[in-house]
Amino acid sequence: MRLAWLILCAGFSAAGLAAQETTVTAAPPEQANPADEAFDQAVQAVRDKKFRRAVDLFLPLAQAGAADAQYNLAVLLKLGRGRPQNYRDAYYWAALSSLGGETRAPELVNGLQSALPDKDRDAVVKQLQELLAQQITAGDDTAPEKLARLYADFAIKPDMESAFIWFSICYAIGKADCEAGMARTSDGMAAETLIKVQATAAEVFAESAFATP
Repeated sequence: MRLAWLILCAGFSAAGLAAQETTVTAAPPEQANPADEAFDQAVQAVRDKKFRRAVDLFLPLAQAGAADAQYNLAVLLKLGRGRPQNYRDAYYWAALSSLGGETRAPELVNGLQSALPDKDRDAVVKQLQELLAQQITAGDDTAPEKLARLYADFAIKPDMESAFIWFSICYAIGKADCEAGMARTSDGMAAETLIKVQATAAEVFAESAFATP
């Protein structure tokens, strides 16, 4: 795990969002690699208040799937540092960071959800569905759980049937934590519905990249 972290604590107020505190620490040199070096450069850019450079450095790391970079980029976009303030783009990166396991992201996600109209939240969820579908097609074994959680926890109207399908595929490919997701999303589901979604999961799995060892 990368040991460099950027923490930008921000709060909603009637006047908008404002940075309250900035704390940065750098990764030990002996653990440096190109991605860590870019991350540390972004952290230094924040220290130096060169926010445009920080966004430029965090963006490719975020696009490559680094949950911590996604979180930091979301915070900068939420605050309007380095780019004009943009809650919708901030929500996209914050949600993706949360799906990727960044423990600081859920609080940021919740704040942004309250600031966005439903149609914008829904549009972001659809963007993320498309992204994760592409990753699943490419055989990314981290994507099924993310897509399941997206359906269950981020959609304005949760789709527990679709979430169950992807949690079950996630569990089938060896992700033990997804068993709890299967139980959660099937809780209260009618028996005939459960049988139907189990069959759909089997069909989707058989046609996916995960069906081939």
